[in-house]
Amino acid sequence: MYRPQKYRLYPFLDRERELLRPFEELRFRWHYALERRQEAGRKERRSLSYADQCRDLARWRAYDRDGIGRVYGHGAQETLARLHDAFPHFFCRAKGGERPGFPRFKREVMSMGYPDSNGSGAIAPGRNGTGRLHLS
Repeated sequence: MYRPQKYRLYPFLDRERELLRPFEELRFRWHYALERRQEAGRKERRSLSYADQCRDLARWRAYDRDGIGRVYGHGAQETLARLHDAFPHFFCRAKGGERPGFPRFKREVMSMGYPDSNGSGAIAPGRNGTGRLHLS
């Protein structure tokens, strides 16, 4: 059975920078994907699909091994899925007469999804009765 979990991390100082790097990569990817969607809408009068952006992500990951290539693949896809979901919500609110709120460029990204449970994360016993979260 799959249950969503939220964890608050308290990393050691030497690990904090290493842990924050994927969030910066995901923020950059969000900005790039949003820019591409806006550009396709303005210049080409078409919309980019989630599948188009995932194909682009796969090419980018193969090319940039030290950047987005180090981020868990399904977590990066989940970021694109969040962006993809933001557009129908925007159009639904605009159609309903509410104040729509177009998807924005983010100052920071401080969450990452691990949408599958195929060993991408595990909890192991830690020191002093605490648990340690191991993520791919």
